[in-house]
Amino acid sequence: MGSRSRPRRSRRRAVTVSRRGKRSPRPTARKAGARRKAARGPAAFKNPGLVVSTEWLASNLENPRVRIVDGTWHMPQLQRDALREFEEAHVPGAVFFDIDAIADRTTALPHMLPTPAEFSRHMGALGLSSNDFIVVYDTRGVVSAARVWWTFRAFGHDRVAVLDGGLKKWKAENRPLATGAATPAARRFRAKLRIRTSLAAGADARVQRGACLSGCITPPADCCTR
Repeated sequence: MGSRSRPRRSRRRAVTVSRRGKRSPRPTARKAGARRKAARGPAAFKNPGLVVSTEWLASNLENPRVRIVDGTWHMPQLQRDALREFEEAHVPGAVFFDIDAIADRTTALPHMLPTPAEFSRHMGALGLSSNDFIVVYDTRGVVSAARVWWTFRAFGHDRVAVLDGGLKKWKAENRPLATGAATPAARRFRAKLRIRTSLAAGADARVQRGACLSGCITPPADCCTR
């Protein structure tokens, strides 16, 4: 009798082991988090601040979360064509932000802010989304680029920085350039206008001063005195 009971226990044990072997392990919280991150795309990077260096931008040219905007604008008396200059040479991957066109066209006053819907439409057409980190530059350093920087912040987009030294410094360092018109794929951008906000608060002094000189609408009270 004892010899008969032993095989029964061993068979039960074998069945139990085989059943356990067929069970798939439950995913851990760490693995589940990794899958969610992979689904969202490339990992986010640390915000570099309100002014970025040419070295930083050069190392992030291929970063899909970084978008580059040429915000060059010239005074009319200079008789320079900013769009033509962009097509002759610009930072690879950049799109051209037309300060004259991206404005309120219902008033004779120059460079008034457009509606949030109009700004969203323009930015989407430039291939920009609300999740992008945007780097703005101009051909002279920090002049009209500061106005474009301020405009993004006015419409609630804080993930924006100015390129220190602009295209002038980029060229002086023999960094890569592209030519021709930009042909970005349209994306979705959501703008929400901020009301009565010190948009340049905490910004680099060069950016604050540039935003004032380029005609910001509601700068901090002491911005233009610096």
